[in-house]
Amino acid sequence: MPLAARALTYGPAGITQPGNGTWFPPAGRRGYERTVRVGLGATCWAQARAALLGWGVKTRSGFAVEPVPASDPGVRDGADYWLVARVGPLRIREPARVVAVVDRPDRSGFAYGTLEGHPISGEEAFVLHRDADGGVW
Repeated sequence: MPLAARALTYGPAGITQPGNGTWFPPAGRRGYERTVRVGLGATCWAQARAALLGWGVKTRSGFAVEPVPASDPGVRDGADYWLVARVGPLRIREPARVVAVVDRPDRSGFAYGTLEGHPISGEEAFVLHRDADGGVW
C-alpha cells in the first residue's frame, strides 16, 4: 500500500504539541519525556537545529529515512516517510507521517505519527529549545 493511502494508527494528530513548552497525553495514552542539555550558545543552537530538522535524530540512531530528496532533506509537515531500521540482513520499514513542525528562534523540532503497518502506534516528537542564558536543550 502506498504511504499516502495509509491512515494514522492513533488520534488525534498533533498530541505531542512540539510548539508548546509542556504537553499532556490524552486519556488512555502514556507520555514519556526526557530533556538533556545539548550545549550552549548560538553555534550549538544552529548546528543542533540543522541536524534535527534534517532527520539527524533518526539517521544518527541508525535509521534510514526514505524518501528524502537531496535537494530538500528536511522534515516537512504532512509528508510521509519510511523509517528504515536494519537488523542484520533484515530491513524493518516503519511508515510515518510528519504531523507538526515548529521552527522559531527559541524552539525547533517536529513530531511524526505512525501509519498503518507500523509496528507500534502513537506519536513521537523531537524538540530543541534554548533558554535565556543560551542553553540548548
